[in-house]
Amino acid sequence: MNKERRIKLAKVVDRIQEIRDTLSEIFDEDTQALEGYPENLQGTERYEKAEEDNETLSDAIDNLEDIYDSLYELLE
Repeated sequence: MNKERRIKLAKVVDRIQEIRDTLSEIFDEDTQALEGYPENLQGTERYEKAEEDNETLSDAIDNLEDIYDSLYELLE
């Protein structure tokens, strides 16, 4: 890979890192919100949807980490 493409790739890797960090913040906030649900609402459809959304967000973060790691290896 030539220098120009490496520079472009490094910028992409940096953006992925930023997105991953932002999603992690959202995930942490969302997890705290789930933990704050009153017990009487924890079995509701709304709570279950919130849990599912939280898991999906976690999976997306994991996928971004895999992508980041793969692309970062190209820069080494």
